[in-house]
Amino acid sequence: MPDLAALETRIRSHIPLTEHLQFRLLSFNDDRLTLSAPLAANINDKGTMFAGSQAALMALAGWCLTTLQAEQLVAQADVLAMQNSLRYRRPVTGTLTIMVSSPENSLLRFRHHLSQGERAPLQILAEGFNDNGELASQYQGEYLARIV
Repeated sequence: MPDLAALETRIRSHIPLTEHLQFRLLSFNDDRLTLSAPLAANINDKGTMFAGSQAALMALAGWCLTTLQAEQLVAQADVLAMQNSLRYRRPVTGTLTIMVSSPENSLLRFRHHLSQGERAPLQILAEGFNDNGELASQYQGEYLARIV
């Protein structure tokens, strides 16, 4: 089981913006990562979550999932975002909870390529939820891991 607190610390020490987002990695199991961030730290002039914060949190969620998947196979991997899209469906009015995973076929290809020492792309799917369970945003991305 990966040490999520250590990953949080690593992220905050290398990406200063993340300190302001006040995100928390909540769980990683069954190849799904869950994280959250409070409204208060990410509020806009309308009293809802700033779209830029949501975008940063979704990109971070994809990076974290890819990193966790890679580090289950290799000691150290360099992970980068290649492309993404984000659709805002409803305003976030409280804590944003993001659940991120990867389609099984993409994850299998990712693991195969990385275990062969090759660069490995991974498709990411994430959904952001309001406190009441309403779907607030949907994210799709592609990340790349390479062995360091």
